[in-house]
Amino acid sequence: MELKIDWEKSVRGIGENVDAMDRFNPNIGPYYLTYYICPTCQRTLLYKIKTRGAYTYFKGQRVSVYNVFTCPHCRRMLASPVNASGVGKLSELAIVSKEYRSDDEYIAVLNEGIRHMNDD
Repeated sequence: MELKIDWEKSVRGIGENVDAMDRFNPNIGPYYLTYYICPTCQRTLLYKIKTRGAYTYFKGQRVSVYNVFTCPHCRRMLASPVNASGVGKLSELAIVSKEYRSDDEYIAVLNEGIRHMNDD
């Protein structure tokens, strides 16, 4: 299934904060809290949904996606492209979406991952 997300850039070396996961943070629907820190705001932990088998287009190239992440503070999506070993690690490479400014637009793009999960 194609994920229709407006990707803006790619980044490497996303940081982690395992200690921050000890704080209570509710899940966002089927998205669950990770220990990755948002590369944009540098303070918010990202939420993840498994989207094995999904793909998207980034800079005109088809990219297989392992997981999709979101930062509810920045309202951006991130994806971990599948690497040569068949997995995708956000800490190695991430593609980052534009900022979704309206609630309706952000919720619609969150649902892209949910639709894929339900199609599996």
